[in-house]
Amino acid sequence: MEIKKDFGTVYLETNINKDEFKVFNRLSQFMKDNGYDLNHNDICNIDNTWSDEQVDVLFKFVHYSVPSIVTEPYYKITFKKK
Repeated sequence: MEIKKDFGTVYLETNINKDEFKVFNRLSQFMKDNGYDLNHNDICNIDNTWSDEQVDVLFKFVHYSVPSIVTEPYYKITFKKK
């Protein structure tokens, strides 16, 4: 599996509980805050690995013009409670 970019660990004040933490919402906000264009790109193929107060997220960030996401690389980020 090809990782295009590993954002490392992002520390948050909020609880990171599988039942309460909204991965897609937090991921979308992170991408917007870091200048990524969510109007012409989609976050998809999200895969989460949960552990105590932490979630490791693999996802694809794909421009709308790409005919297939199969060959697109993954991005990685870890959200962790401070």
